[in-house]
Amino acid sequence: LFFHFLGLLMLRGFVLLFVVFVVYSTADLICIDGVCENDAEAPEVEDLFLGKTFQYETSLQKLQRDSHTDKDLYGAFLGPSPIESCEMVDTNYELFTQFFTQDLNYINDDPFLSYLCGKQTPPGSMPFAHRYGGLQFARWAELGDGRALSWGNIKPNGFSKLGDIHPFWEFQVKGSGITPYSRDGDGRAVLRSSIREYLGSWALHNLGVPTSLVAAIARETTPSVVRDPFYDGNFVTEHAAVTLRISPTWLRFGSFQLLHKEGSEKAHRKLIGYTIDKFFPFLLNDGETGAQLFGARASPRASEICTHMLNEIIIRTAKLVAHWKAHGFCHGVMNTDNMSVFGVTIDYGPFGFMDNYNPDWICNLSDDKGRYKFGTQESVAMWNVKQFADSLAPYVSIPQQVKALGDFFPQYKETYIQIMSRKLGFNPDVALPIDETIVDSILEIITGIDYHQFWRTLATHMGSGTVPPTAVTDMLSEENAKLFVAWWKFLDKRRELSNLSANEQRKSMLKNNPIYVLRNHIAEKAIQDANEGNFETVKTLRRILANPYTKDKKLTPEEQKFFTSPPPPDADPVRVSCSS
Repeated sequence: LFFHFLGLLMLRGFVLLFVVFVVYSTADLICIDGVCENDAEAPEVEDLFLGKTFQYETSLQKLQRDSHTDKDLYGAFLGPSPIESCEMVDTNYELFTQFFTQDLNYINDDPFLSYLCGKQTPPGSMPFAHRYGGLQFARWAELGDGRALSWGNIKPNGFSKLGDIHPFWEFQVKGSGITPYSRDGDGRAVLRSSIREYLGSWALHNLGVPTSLVAAIARETTPSVVRDPFYDGNFVTEHAAVTLRISPTWLRFGSFQLLHKEGSEKAHRKLIGYTIDKFFPFLLNDGETGAQLFGARASPRASEICTHMLNEIIIRTAKLVAHWKAHGFCHGVMNTDNMSVFGVTIDYGPFGFMDNYNPDWICNLSDDKGRYKFGTQESVAMWNVKQFADSLAPYVSIPQQVKALGDFFPQYKETYIQIMSRKLGFNPDVALPIDETIVDSILEIITGIDYHQFWRTLATHMGSGTVPPTAVTDMLSEENAKLFVAWWKFLDKRRELSNLSANEQRKSMLKNNPIYVLRNHIAEKAIQDANEGNFETVKTLRRILANPYTKDKKLTPEEQKFFTSPPPPDADPVRVSCSS
């Protein structure tokens, strides 16, 4: 009996110790679908992702977990579907050094390549597909990340200019496989659209346009993805590709629209509080948080702060579209699910940099009615922010919405004229009443000729002073050449009012009118080469687009001509659709 009693005591003691151990060791764990990550204690160095940790406290993943429900309010946790045989296409080392200080020579190999291709998940990451909706060509659809997974947020290095944009950037892989929001898709992205986003976002970034970015791109070695690129019934087999994308956030107008439309009041309120805390904390008083204002019950201050947030998003959107227009960029598919609440360019699809100036240019083959043509982008953006404002109706009254929306077009026009003033070599902070007339009239004159070539040619020959440069008049018809000579007198007067010499104006213009632009036919060359396994054109474009205003001395004369010239007059236009 004694030994039996002693055995029971020892067994109870062992069970108690085991329970204490389990409680203690799992108290700080984050568990998702049976997989736990320790958030409280820093992982070992070898467990870091390139020497950095993902910031859980600032993530949408935390918002989903804190909802304590099985319902996918903000998205779903799941792993990627691996591409078994894949290879690196290119890595933007310049971007990687903004976040990581480790030796990056190995990132073209495992384990990084395995992370990118879905064979492994990075240490500390929480792969998550975001759920949202959107008005696509003005028709409502419930959507979500159908082929993308967010890993989490990473803080840029202290010296990084990206840190000035936002203190945390969200890392996301696109083309990672089927998610609950794939609908009828296969969860893959193709190489051609991935290269276009990789290079297009890099081009806009270095032109000074707010944008998401792509840090790396890989492709499968054998084509397996079937697509109908032009929606004409001609299906082709293409290479699947995966990109590593970064943005301050992937939240979009449709993130709020979906929760508002389905009546998820609590989730909608919490998302607003989260967005204010993470992206607009400067709207808050000391001691306030968005989470508190939009907690169990919205506080009296909630309406005021939400109205300020709406106004901030309206202003940022107006500025963004002004950048697009001034740089001759057409987004192509401005659905509300493709509009960022942070005011950056996201979801590069059938975009394009314009060749000949034409306000009616449609860059998207799928846009048969021209809803998203170049000249209507600001009007569509205004319509989009109106739809976003409607989704905030519980906290922003109709009169408040109308007042906030009234700031859109004045801000758009102000920013657009400022950027165009830079292109003309003037100080954008010193606006004159004549500026708008100068800009509007020159755009009428150059309609039908190459937009980017005109500005670079004008900049190059500006030193001729009061005499209109023949290099420009030779580009124009006889009638428009006469109009240009008359316009030149207005420009000369504007220069005089600015106390600028022609040479000073020329220097400024050369810094604001790029040599290198990612035209569709140039991007197409990179895609064709990559399809054949030659990634050098992609790498070359990544290099020259990093410094678009400076002549690249590594290019041969033939390359220099190709990368700076419009498409040949007899060339068929490159067609781009939503198929990706």
